[in-house]
Amino acid sequence: ATPDIPSPLNTDANSTLLLYIIGHGGPGYYEFSGEDLPREQFQETIRKMAEKNRFSRMLIVADTCFGESMGTGLDIPGVVYLTGSAADDN
Repeated sequence: ATPDIPSPLNTDANSTLLLYIIGHGGPGYYEFSGEDLPREQFQETIRKMAEKNRFSRMLIVADTCFGESMGTGLDIPGVVYLTGSAADDN
């Protein structure tokens, strides 16, 4: 645990996760508290979780501007990424 993440997810290979993201986004990033989370870092985190068997299925719902840009190239078994905005849509 850290001040930024007070309680880590205690998940395993049998877990089903829902990640709901709402807020600001730009082409290839989400914005959290004034800091940007780039697509590469976001997708690498999901990829590492999959490699470590931290879930069996994950649904990511992104309600942000440019939402499609964060899911482009995300090809991880068991992960579904949904958004209502195109890669060039604010």
